[in-house]
Amino acid sequence: MEKEKKKKLLAEYKQQQKKEFEASLPIPREIFLDLFDFLDQELESLTCYDAFLLRNYV
Repeated sequence: MEKEKKKKLLAEYKQQQKKEFEASLPIPREIFLDLFDFLDQELESLTCYDAFLLRNYV
């Protein structure tokens, strides 16, 4: 019984933290999602140059 109570309290805490974080964002969540979708599309169209890979500097 105690284990289930802890699990429930932890889930409630995580949900509260998520709500507080989203409330602190400077723009609505939907705009962030649209922004990341846009960035994904734009970055997929760019090519990655091998000269910038970490293994070339190590």
